[in-house]
This record gives sequence, C-alpha cells and structure tokens, in this order.
Amino acid sequence: MRNTLAEIGHAKLHAGTLPSEQLLKVWFSVGTGNPCTACEQPILPLQTECEPQYYDERPPIRLHVACHGVWEAERRRRRDKGRLVANGDLYGPLLEILDVGIQITGADMGNIQVHAPGTGALEIVVHQGFEAEFLDFFATVQDHTTACGTAMATGQRIIVDDVADNLIFAGSEARDVMLRAGARAVQSTPLWSRTGDLVGMLSTHYRRAGRPAERDLHRLDVLSRLAADYIDFARTE
Repeated sequence: MRNTLAEIGHAKLHAGTLPSEQLLKVWFSVGTGNPCTACEQPILPLQTECEPQYYDERPPIRLHVACHGVWEAERRRRRDKGRLVANGDLYGPLLEILDVGIQITGADMGNIQVHAPGTGALEIVVHQGFEAEFLDFFATVQDHTTACGTAMATGQRIIVDDVADNLIFAGSEARDVMLRAGARAVQSTPLWSRTGDLVGMLSTHYRRAGRPAERDLHRLDVLSRLAADYIDFARTE
C-alpha cells in the first residue's frame, strides 16, 4: 500500500470515483486479481473482494476489505456528520472506526480515547475486547508509563512490540494489567485536529509480540484522520 493512500482516497471521493451515495448492497467474493479502486493494488485470490452495488448503473467498483472499511467510514462521516455531531453521538462512528482499525492491523482488541483539554488526560470512549480490570485501570491516562501516554507526550505514534520487555512499561503496574488482559503488543496513534490540536488516541492491541505492517499503519493513518474529524466536529458544534 503506497504512502499516499489518504490523498488518493480523498481525491477519488471528490472526483466521484468512490461515490458517497447510499448503497443498495455489497457483494463479497474471492479476489480475481482485479485492481482495487481505492488503493490500485490487485485483489489477490487469497483475499476477499468487495463490490458495492448502487441503485443506478455505473462502472463496477472493486475494493479490498480494508479499503472498503476506510471508504465506508469516510462515506458515513460525510453523510452523517451534521446529524451525529448535533446529537453528540460519537459512540457509533468511533466504534465503527475502531472496528476497522482492529481488522486492518490484525489486532485482537483496541480502544479510542479522547483528550480532555481541562485535565490533559486521555479518556476511553469506545473499546473492544477488554474486560473490567483493563478498562478501570486505563479509564483515564495522564502518565508516561503507557504507550498512549507516551504517544501523547511525544506527539508521535508509539509501537511497543513486546509489553513484557519494553522500557515504557518497565516496573509499572500498567505492564501487569496489560499482560493480564492478553495484550502483548500495542500501537498508539495520536489523533490531531485540522488545526493541530491533540483530540484523542487510537490504540490497537495484540495477543502476540510483534508490530503491524507498514502498509497497515498507512491505512490506520486514514482512519485516524476520520476519528479526529468526528471528535473535532463534536467539540466545535
């Protein structure tokens, strides 16, 4: 996946190559080598091909599952941002974005936090795959003994490929809570508003030590942009 996936996706949405209208249905089939309309890479036989169908006749659109998720999240953001923000409903769109982020990075669990300007803390708003101990412990994060806290402090994505053996978690209670939750690896990506303010954090967690592929991190950047927009819209409306 090329580094300009976000720019390609936005350009194609503007051009109408990836429409924003309501879908009739989406067909799923085994990849046949056709190029993905979004990322322009072939959809291989071992991958799933998505073909959105519309109410009118138009040239076929074929997408990887991950690219379809990114496009669908952006399509819904454009369609629903006024209604969702007016109602203060961040849960639905952010949970959808988190679900796609977990899928495209091969994660087992994850969460999205919002940054509270008054306290400077990160607060979990949506999550998937965690139980009470983890959620209680990380409900509010301000220190640097976590991946998300370090990402907040540095302003950069933090990837911990082995929680059991990493300086960020060394000797901390956070390390023990992470391991008991089955989170052996984690990445945390800061969410920035279009004016450059930190508005939140998107983190995905993995039961095995390791790190996401670079192409999947590029896809995650697109999702992070969408998540930041939702949070920012909610705060400015």
